[in-house]
Amino acid sequence: MSIMTDTFRRRLRDPSMDPATVTSSVQTAQVGSILVVDDDATVVRAVTRHLREFRPVIGAGSFSRAVAVLERGERLCGAVLDVKLQSGPDGFALLDRIRERFRHLPALMLTGEVTEDVLARAYDRRAAVLLKGSSARQLGSFAVRCVAADWSEGVIGEALGEYAETHGLHPGEVEMIHHAMHGRGAEWYESQGVPRSTYSSRRTRIFAKTGADDFVSIHIAILELALKLRSGTEGP
Repeated sequence: MSIMTDTFRRRLRDPSMDPATVTSSVQTAQVGSILVVDDDATVVRAVTRHLREFRPVIGAGSFSRAVAVLERGERLCGAVLDVKLQSGPDGFALLDRIRERFRHLPALMLTGEVTEDVLARAYDRRAAVLLKGSSARQLGSFAVRCVAADWSEGVIGEALGEYAETHGLHPGEVEMIHHAMHGRGAEWYESQGVPRSTYSSRRTRIFAKTGADDFVSIHIAILELALKLRSGTEGP
């Protein structure tokens, strides 16, 4: 059941707020977490600092600790994994383990050196690669994919995330597309305490970014992308 805090109500009513800083207009009681795994605690802290404004972050310093998170039954919406873990299997083996439960989970592989082997292994697993020390903007782009996966599970969530990244959508805009896919429009947002004017301005920004005339066009594009992703991973 959706809930909204007074803080988000105030932020949404303030027309001076940059939409990039309003990560979600309507919060759910339970959201997924982003798993960050690196044996260097400073890396875990740095990545967490950039991602925690989008979703809760669970840090782990080893393969075994990450597996323990999975065994606790934590709900995940993304994973940032060090390619070369000092103890136990490497990050790709960990990703394979994670994907046994979360097949379409967005994944970002951290590496100190981008090699052909790393790129090939990441490509085979539909994972992105990020050089350690890269800009926070790239982590923010990945976070949008995680938010999309949290709203819509499976290949639809993966397609929504890819669509959002392509068009530079913010998490709140991803959320609006998700709600529109389920028939929740201006009246529903008003019932959650969001002014109609705020809803209309955000909708206008979405259409300007995507070049779409309406949400139906966006939904068709996402579904077409989902079909391509499915055919690419499952075959005919």
